[in-house]
Amino acid sequence: MGNISRQQQSLFLFFLKCAQDIQGSAQKLMQNDHSSFHTRTAESSDSKKVTAAASGGAVSKSYEVKVNAIATAQMNRGTLLSEQARPL
Repeated sequence: MGNISRQQQSLFLFFLKCAQDIQGSAQKLMQNDHSSFHTRTAESSDSKKVTAAASGGAVSKSYEVKVNAIATAQMNRGTLLSEQARPL
């Protein structure tokens, strides 16, 4: 480090050490499966049958959902019974 003073050398080494510490901390955050920095996605092969969503705090995990049948709306039709025909 040719023409720089000892103080400048010390400051440079301190800066370098801080940068390495920050880089190490960032790498640890990115390796954590629960990190908020990881992108979460949710997908459905048929969005008309099953929808999915992922939030920022979601844990990384895969789920498989098998749909055996789709529910359909029920409509009851008939006539109201008169007061005399209703059970007591």
